[in-house]
Amino acid sequence: MIFLIKELCNVEKWLRLISDIFFQIKLIKINPFRWFIHVLFFFSFLELFFIGSIGNKLTKMGIWSVTKDTAWFAFLNDFCGLVIMCGLILMLIRRMVFKNPQLINTTGEIFPLFWLLLIVVTGYFVEGLRFLKESTLQDSTNFAFMGNIFSIIMEPLNLNWPNLHSTIWWGHIFITFGFIAYIPYGRFFHMFSSPLSIFLSNSNPFTYPPQGGLANEESINRFSVKELIELDACTNCGECLVWCEAHSEVRMEHVTPRGKINNLKTILKKENSILNKNSADDALIQEYSKGVFDCTLCGRCNPVCPVNIGTVSIMKKMREDLYLRDKHPEKLNLMRDADETEYNILGYPNEERALWLDFMEDVPDNVCEKERAEVLYFVGCMSSFSPAIQNVPQAFLRIILNAGENVAVLGEREWCCGFPLIAGGMRELAFKFREHNINEIKRLGAKKIVFNCPSCYLTWKQFYNLEGIELLHSTEYINTLIKQGLINLKAVEGRFIYHDPCDLARNVGVYEPPREAINSIPGINFREFENNRDKGFCCGGGGVLEPHNPDLGKSINKKLITLTECSGANTLITACPQCMRMSLTGKKELGTEIKIMDICELIVDATVK
Repeated sequence: MIFLIKELCNVEKWLRLISDIFFQIKLIKINPFRWFIHVLFFFSFLELFFIGSIGNKLTKMGIWSVTKDTAWFAFLNDFCGLVIMCGLILMLIRRMVFKNPQLINTTGEIFPLFWLLLIVVTGYFVEGLRFLKESTLQDSTNFAFMGNIFSIIMEPLNLNWPNLHSTIWWGHIFITFGFIAYIPYGRFFHMFSSPLSIFLSNSNPFTYPPQGGLANEESINRFSVKELIELDACTNCGECLVWCEAHSEVRMEHVTPRGKINNLKTILKKENSILNKNSADDALIQEYSKGVFDCTLCGRCNPVCPVNIGTVSIMKKMREDLYLRDKHPEKLNLMRDADETEYNILGYPNEERALWLDFMEDVPDNVCEKERAEVLYFVGCMSSFSPAIQNVPQAFLRIILNAGENVAVLGEREWCCGFPLIAGGMRELAFKFREHNINEIKRLGAKKIVFNCPSCYLTWKQFYNLEGIELLHSTEYINTLIKQGLINLKAVEGRFIYHDPCDLARNVGVYEPPREAINSIPGINFREFENNRDKGFCCGGGGVLEPHNPDLGKSINKKLITLTECSGANTLITACPQCMRMSLTGKKELGTEIKIMDICELIVDATVK
């Protein structure tokens, strides 16, 4: 209750609600024309519902002095009705004539639009018939221009206007209240759930315990109240399709964020219906699972969602649900079944453990054997196990040691952060890794932890719940050292372009420190992708996609390499070991001469010896 009161008193949340619902600021950034139509339609609907429908009632109560024939009131009602009618016609044309692939053109999507259009048209008929049945009219009724047009059209029929007006009026009331009753069961329910989703974004007060406590729960109880609200909040606008990396390669609806949400809603409704509860068919479950796991969890759909659905967090919960159903990709069981005494949960064969030992041989003993240190460098599985990128942590260690920093690494005492298990839907299994790593931090007494791997960084921020310890990505740390004058830089040759790693940029919010570090190099020839920062492309290697569908990951990465070539740059700079490893593979398969570097390597090359 205290949390709820704090949320309701949060001014920032109310401002975001006004911005995203009433003025739809997100949409104006995407498409100004669509924004104008949507906002005009939205405010017209509000006017007819809250002013047009309630105006006369308030007058009868003595609260307001206005009638249907008040000039400004008559004009405003007719104008707003016309806006809604034109908007509905445009929506139907987009769906039925142009067949916009971004939209779902099912009966459930199209029929309510015709229904709403019928309400508006019959409303104009009722108004026109009222003008025809009344012998004396006020001059102000001329301002009801649409009602007058309908009365002029009908007048030559010379019918029994009072009886016809009564019949159409009752018909109008019947279909209007029928539509209101239908709202909770149709596409327009998002009018209520979308504001709630926006208001609750960036907060989750209803988080349930780890999945071990959910295994025997009904499927719907595996999702928090906020997440269930988000499922209903989806407007099926299709904006996520435009930005989804997996969908751009697969072109299947079940892969899109919208498709995953709709499949889950269908499953939950079948399994939790009060009147007709039954199990979802296996084909639907399999399609749902395929879509959920054929995803890099890049979050590119998140910033463009008009109703602020936390797509990444809800898809992680979907993966937990599928793991509990035993409907996850079997190949991901390698993470669960690997020999934990080797701390090797990424599914590598045990002989790959030697790669970690090879890496540690090159790390100075005084860094590995420290019992106390202010700064801990958390190397991460990807940096240490993959030979292709072991030079990245070596470069970072060289930078911070040359800057005179008191840094330590855990060596063999470092366990995986748990991200692969969390991304694979096995969150409960990650807790033992979290507990071990936290105990090591306490033993070392570190006040600051630095990461090369954005996924490690994200996991520690969201999963570890540490207090009094500063968490930094290597680019943030390096940028601070440069600003403090502890790193002196010289010019380097080349044309460089920076790729925003998904977990570092969109999913954590670190955009500027990497760019500031790069631009600190004197005279650097630096450029940006057309889509950067929160719109940046994915490397294809996130979300444990690679173990079960490596071809999709490679296909996504090839687009990144191709865009790098088109930019005119000859060097792709990233700040993520997995992005670098995927891009090295993509470079090899495409046969390009593009050079792939981590920012740490770039800074080492530019450091004045």
